[in-house]
Amino acid sequence: YMELSKKFGTISRAKQYNRRGYGVRVMHWWRNLSLKKKFLGGIFIVFLITLAGNCVSGWITSDLRAKTARLNDGQKLNQLLLNLEIQHRQWVKALATYLADPEGQTLNIATDPTQCGLGKWFYGQGRQDVLALFPNLKDDFAALEAPHNALHGTAVSIAELGAQGNFDGMKAVFK
Repeated sequence: YMELSKKFGTISRAKQYNRRGYGVRVMHWWRNLSLKKKFLGGIFIVFLITLAGNCVSGWITSDLRAKTARLNDGQKLNQLLLNLEIQHRQWVKALATYLADPEGQTLNIATDPTQCGLGKWFYGQGRQDVLALFPNLKDDFAALEAPHNALHGTAVSIAELGAQGNFDGMKAVFK
């Protein structure tokens, strides 16, 4: 068969490949390995692939944990701000109740902007803790300060006008 294939040019590509000398060294060292060494080499390759997979998996898991923690912090902040907003809506409702019948009542709400729930958090450690986690909220918090102080200022004005008996002035300030 070899003689005929040489004569008519039908030598297979694999034989031509080896005939030219390419790849013979690669195949030669592999052929000379014992079955035990081939088996151990295969196990080593599987070990390296497994190790690489575990490293990638660990990196992805670590990144996912960090993102999940940040998301949880954001959700906690959102819940806190919603609760503080609800408290201020209740504060406004108490002020409106006082305006409905100011005679014989005292205004029992925090007029100092640092003494309400939001004020204690805003001017306390809570705001600094949040800004450490979410520094991009600094401008939003700065924009919140003036309206919050003005809201409490209306309560002071209403209380002063109520003490003077100027009920129409109280309602004008509330609007």
